[in-house]
Amino acid sequence: LIKRHNTINTHVKLEKSSANSRSLQHLAGFTCNSKYCRPIQEKIFVFGRGVVVGKFNERCRYGTPSLSVDAEGYNCPAGHASATFGTGSNASGRYSTVLGGYNNTAA
Repeated sequence: LIKRHNTINTHVKLEKSSANSRSLQHLAGFTCNSKYCRPIQEKIFVFGRGVVVGKFNERCRYGTPSLSVDAEGYNCPAGHASATFGTGSNASGRYSTVLGGYNNTAA
């Protein structure tokens, strides 16, 4: 997040949507151009299913809810309420988290 003059300006790069996801262009509360979306108002956004920052892993059965930050598309936060950072990371246990690196597992 970039804080300027007491407002939050968030940039989110858009990529092609898979069958199981939607782009921010279709959500109320965002204004988009050809490269980025930003929230219209300063709010907290709640995503019930999951969020992928980077590339979606087609081979993963993402947990609910889950968070994945992965530039390569090899993370798999499969556990309930799990999160993965890095690449090749697997979080299969309930509430498990991999905080980064390569090819790490939390069960």
